[in-house]
Amino acid sequence: MSAPQRATPEAAPARADVRRNRRRLLDAARAAFTEGGVDAPPAEIARRAGVGVGTLYRHFPDRASLVDAVLGDRYDTLRDEADRLLDACAASGAFAALTTWLDLFACHLALFQGMADSLRPTLLEPAVDAARGCDAMLAAWDRLFTRAQQTGAIRRDARPRDILRAVNALRWATQGTPTATDEADRLRALLLDGLRYQHTDGIRAGR
Repeated sequence: MSAPQRATPEAAPARADVRRNRRRLLDAARAAFTEGGVDAPPAEIARRAGVGVGTLYRHFPDRASLVDAVLGDRYDTLRDEADRLLDACAASGAFAALTTWLDLFACHLALFQGMADSLRPTLLEPAVDAARGCDAMLAAWDRLFTRAQQTGAIRRDARPRDILRAVNALRWATQGTPTATDEADRLRALLLDGLRYQHTDGIRAGR
């Protein structure tokens, strides 16, 4: 058996180009989906990324695979940010960390809500990368939320997934209004203020 050949110097740059193109396509697709939904033309996404349509299809053979990759990338970012904020809680404060992450999550919802209904069932299958990424992101959020409860920054009877559902509901309730973003931000601030409210047994019982 002949000795294995060493990679040529040209191989590494080629792989780097592939990674850069994929990153550009994901960023371009995310921007296009957020602005106009996932029906954005492939040619427009490729143009934004500065590559040809053929390059787009080599990375993502169909629309579902592109949306899956964009969502998975966003979930990875949210997971990493939750873990980073968890490590920084002592310096920034648990409540500030919680608020920062929920602001990022609210921005992510603009992308998810722009997803075509026909794609949602496929992308929520457990075997799909986006679904797995969502599970990891939720686990990281749970850790951040639990830390905030342990430090006394937020009330202990709150549940982490309930807060995400509420933020999602606020986004839906304000969608389509002229000041949708401002309204959603204002209502989210009210929600977070209530999350800090430490009720007593007497108040809870109506006394």
